[in-house]
Amino acid sequence: MVLTIQVGNADSVIGGFVQDKRRFTSRIGTDLSKTADEYTVLLNNLLMLNGCSFEPLDGAIIASVVPPLASVWKEAAARIVNGPVLVVSPGIKTGLNIKIDDPAILGADLVSAAVGALKKGSMPCIIADLGAVTKLSVLDKNGSFLGVSILAGVSISLDALSRSSALLPSVEFAQIDHVIGTNSVDSMLSGALYGTASMLEGMVSRIEAELGQPAHVILTGRMANAIAPCCRLSVMIDEYLSLHGLYAIYKRNTKRMHVDS
Repeated sequence: MVLTIQVGNADSVIGGFVQDKRRFTSRIGTDLSKTADEYTVLLNNLLMLNGCSFEPLDGAIIASVVPPLASVWKEAAARIVNGPVLVVSPGIKTGLNIKIDDPAILGADLVSAAVGALKKGSMPCIIADLGAVTKLSVLDKNGSFLGVSILAGVSISLDALSRSSALLPSVEFAQIDHVIGTNSVDSMLSGALYGTASMLEGMVSRIEAELGQPAHVILTGRMANAIAPCCRLSVMIDEYLSLHGLYAIYKRNTKRMHVDS
């Protein structure tokens, strides 16, 4: 089994792959205060929770947008893995042609999601990563990474509304099936859900105009399944796209030294 670890600002996603198939996925809160010892215990517990305690662990790969945690997770993974532990960073082989101004600064989360999209093979492609931050990545017809648009995600938007207005409450996210809110909570949820969906529709239209052709749209991230039903777009949903990208990067960088079980 190969562990894939995506460390985000709000939460982190851990997956286990065996012979190209994802065996399990777990999502936990990202905690800067945790030590490598604590993350080691957490990894062992997640393996047990998912019935994988006795699986041989042949390697791991980590993509982190929280720089201090990359080394912490690497140390934790190295304690339980009998093989290479890789970190997505400049110099690692991804197979991705990055055409932004400075390819070295592209976030590891965006790299792994783009590689995951390349594995799906439908280009050009717009990847909407709907997490704490909403990120729209664009790949052209050749699979080259052209750039990104970044804006506040659903949870950040809801938190900002309640913090910035004395009359608006703190809202726990929930799904609603109507746009016209008749109370404060529903009105905020409507704006967060259908506002995000409408933004995606408009941004996809503008991106396609710049590309000069239609693009496939992939929704990924924690909010993908919540936003998809609100969209008037034809979309693919892959909540764990980045984990599949990480696994592909791991295989690319270890194919001569490692064959997973």
